[in-house]
Amino acid sequence: MKLSELIDEIGGEAEGDPSVEVTAVAEPETAGEGQLAWVGDDRYSQMNLRASVLLLSTDQALPEQHEAKAVWRHTQPNKAFALSIARLHPEPPPSWEGIHPSAQIMKGAEIAEDVSIGPGVYIDREVVVESGVIIDPGSVIHGPSTIGSGSRIHARVTIMPCSTIGSECILHPGAVIGGDGFGFVSDTDGALRVPHRGGVVLGDRVEVGCLSTIDRGVLGNTTIGTGTKIDNLVHVAHNVSIGAHSFLAAQVGIAGSATIGNQCEFGGQSGMVGHAEIGDKVRVAAKSAILSGGFENETVMGIPATEAGRMRRIFAILQQLPELRDRILDLEKKLDRDS
Repeated sequence: MKLSELIDEIGGEAEGDPSVEVTAVAEPETAGEGQLAWVGDDRYSQMNLRASVLLLSTDQALPEQHEAKAVWRHTQPNKAFALSIARLHPEPPPSWEGIHPSAQIMKGAEIAEDVSIGPGVYIDREVVVESGVIIDPGSVIHGPSTIGSGSRIHARVTIMPCSTIGSECILHPGAVIGGDGFGFVSDTDGALRVPHRGGVVLGDRVEVGCLSTIDRGVLGNTTIGTGTKIDNLVHVAHNVSIGAHSFLAAQVGIAGSATIGNQCEFGGQSGMVGHAEIGDKVRVAAKSAILSGGFENETVMGIPATEAGRMRRIFAILQQLPELRDRILDLEKKLDRDS
């Protein structure tokens, strides 16, 4: 499509020839004729860029060496980049049409007319699948559960009973929604399992990464707010509440009954103990652990997680500990001699 057509759909302004044809989005170092490249940082400034169109922010300097026929200026180039990929590289449609003959749908399930259900899918009774849903091969949906309109359930996803999936959600391969939590009571014969009879509620446009697990509640629900994005290999335990538009990076672990506000961000391998509560816009650095709650609109890091500025000072002192120890030993020896 022409650059002018992209701009009409996504916004921004063109410098140069807006009629240049764009066939694909590519990385700046490999992009060539007919391709669009987002120059996101200064490391490309010294390269000879051969893309036909360069995507830049409105105030970004044009790289000195380039062969671009046009420059696309946008106030949010990262957003324009994402939308361009979606427009020029659409996800291929399923290779089957409608409901595949090998799918097993139990009596009592309610399936909208325009859904797409792949080979080997199992759908239990009391499952509601709304309009426009795509369920890829090998997925298992237990009832009672609901999958909202426009959601995509990728291969081998398991949805357990009492799960509610919102509209336009994406569950990536291997995700498990609604498995029992890790709840046991000590007994003379060992451990007695606590039955989990609650559910999981995902808001609209929630995304759950590959092999991530969200446990069902004991009696109430585990809830994930609208627009929250969960990376691969994340564990959200029973009765956790996560607000809207939050981000959990890979290998995050949230223990049972923890409460997380809106627009929070958890870096890779960070975590939070059970029953702790944090407010909105808390940013947790990678490998940090929240052992007590109370944070609100701040960046925290370390174990236990502490305000980031304070923790950086602590880390700086830790780096000096061997030298400080030697100084203390020298002072002790001097005191001994003087006494």
